Amino acid sequence: MADELTSLEAAIGRAAAADAFPETRQLLGRYVDAVERRARATPRSTEELAALAGRAHKLFASVHALVLAARASDAAESARLKLLARYRPPILP
Repeated sequence: MADELTSLEAAIGRAAAADAFPETRQLLGRYVDAVERRARATPRSTEELAALAGRAHKLFASVHALVLAARASDAAESARLKLLARYRPPILP
């Protein structure tokens, strides 16, 4: 199971970094399912359950940061294009 989580974490990171958000969303769903299966199989009093929750939280925080960075980059590019659109070539007679 740990290998499945590691594999999904890597795939999610690659998809988010590549701005492949539909794929990222699909992989996150699979990751949540895998974490839930693992959590149900783990006794509640173990440190492993806390570590699993921390691991999932860390992944979601990093994906969130990647998505925010992509949005900020897109917004900056949009603003730059709007500025460039103001400059039109002169009309020649």
